[in-house]
Amino acid sequence: MPHSHYLPIPPALCTLACETVSRRVVRLPFVHKGVTVTCDLIAAGMESLNAEATRTLLLKHRTGTGSRIQIDGLDRLLQERGFAEPDTALILSGVLKRAGIAEQASVTDRQSRLFMRGIRLLSAWTWHIASGTQKPFPLPGTTASVPAEPRSWKNLCPVCRTGMLNPVTGQRLFGIPATDFLACTHCGAKFVPDNKNFRLVSIAVKKDPLWGRYLNATMRPDAWEAIALDSGSPEKKQRVHTRGDHLQKTASGTKEKNIPGAGGRLAVPVGTRTLYFTPLSLHYQRRGIHDLFSRNTTTLKEMIGLPGYRHLAGVVLGHYVHYVHIPVGLFLLELKTRRDGFYREFLNNHGDETYCAFRTDSGALTAQRGVFVVAVNGEIRATGPCFDSFCQTVNDKLGWLLPEACYLTGDPDHCRINALMCSHRKDGGIFVHMVDDDAEIDRIVMELNAEYRMSKD
Repeated sequence: MPHSHYLPIPPALCTLACETVSRRVVRLPFVHKGVTVTCDLIAAGMESLNAEATRTLLLKHRTGTGSRIQIDGLDRLLQERGFAEPDTALILSGVLKRAGIAEQASVTDRQSRLFMRGIRLLSAWTWHIASGTQKPFPLPGTTASVPAEPRSWKNLCPVCRTGMLNPVTGQRLFGIPATDFLACTHCGAKFVPDNKNFRLVSIAVKKDPLWGRYLNATMRPDAWEAIALDSGSPEKKQRVHTRGDHLQKTASGTKEKNIPGAGGRLAVPVGTRTLYFTPLSLHYQRRGIHDLFSRNTTTLKEMIGLPGYRHLAGVVLGHYVHYVHIPVGLFLLELKTRRDGFYREFLNNHGDETYCAFRTDSGALTAQRGVFVVAVNGEIRATGPCFDSFCQTVNDKLGWLLPEACYLTGDPDHCRINALMCSHRKDGGIFVHMVDDDAEIDRIVMELNAEYRMSKD
């Protein structure tokens, strides 16, 4: 099958897309479910979507008689371009949606008139032939890569410090004649050019503290960039520093601890020294996730054939043989509904909890690695190592559980911590201590477990 033709993504847009993914999702490159997400994969996916008239594709292509492609899909186009790992299209679509580059869409099958799940590239991230004449993204067998442009102040919105500023042409703003301006992809802030300067004329989120401070302010691009890269005002930094140094004695008088949730550091005495842990900012996306184990699509027959579950094969084949060809998740949910306690034999001690989905922001702190602790009202309830970055550990492990994590061969520690955070969203938090040596990370975790005798049951 001949290769499809794609309009190459402008290097500036590719750079902005990769930076947006790194800020909002996980710093590129990273691996999720065996798929390596790189800037090249982001560019290939965006080019594939942009080549469609509706900027929309199915996640998985549909074939008709004779294996002829009936409706094309993102999976086939990515495979054509050298990204052949299973579920690459599914993983990429999730990344693009979480980054605000694409959105979920429906594609209609004209014959069956069924709606199928697809993905649509948002209009702010599309381009056309006049956008540039750069070299295309390489097809398999080539080694060329997308060139990068120097960083622009438009790459980071000065108001929300999350989105980027995209040009909007010929629209009319309230009280302003039709003109070209820049609009943030995240918070809706609008900047109108004024000679070589830019004026902030509106913002969608009025509660933002920068609304009153910078509304109608006109500054040079480098001044706006300095605001975007600044972590906060001196007054705010001083307040955080003051609260972070406030320590208090426990009832026994032998330990010191900080009150989490106040915005300051957590002082954790370990042996003869005190380690200081910095709080992470967490954003909860979903709450009250019940029966996560029921989403496991492995069949019951396949499950009891795995080494960790062979001891259950006798009971299954003796009492539940009619269920062996259905997904194990649905089987266990049926047993739970019937109040048959056998379903717990497949799950770890924390596999049937109420979970949530949360994540932290990408930044200089979360790009580091070391040790984390979970504290509730100043009491340490869990700890663990971060051999990857803090951002990867929180976003890909603690805050985003897969159904497989609930099972015997899953990760009971991650299940326990996620459930703990779900039930203590207001009075709990995750705190991190930066360490760059693997042996030192292991030693601190062992000391914390021994010092505070944290139960994992």
